[in-house]
Amino acid sequence: MIIITNAAPGRYHNNPDETARRFVTLPAVAGKRETSVAFRSGDRGLIQAEEGSKGGAGLLHYTGRADNMVKIRGNRVELIQA
Repeated sequence: MIIITNAAPGRYHNNPDETARRFVTLPAVAGKRETSVAFRSGDRGLIQAEEGSKGGAGLLHYTGRADNMVKIRGNRVELIQA
């Protein structure tokens, strides 16, 4: 799951459950005193741990979505089976 840290505090209009699921507070890490807000994007990815034929260590490889949503003309649409 791709998580964007230091996300601007946001919310889903009239949907507090989705807001709580998507915007999470991360604990403080070594060297930082304050916590940070993160956004769970719904995208999946892997961070390459070693040097390889397709690039160096630390590269993010997009592997798809965690849900059935696609973007069409700038709008997110939920795919369903008929």
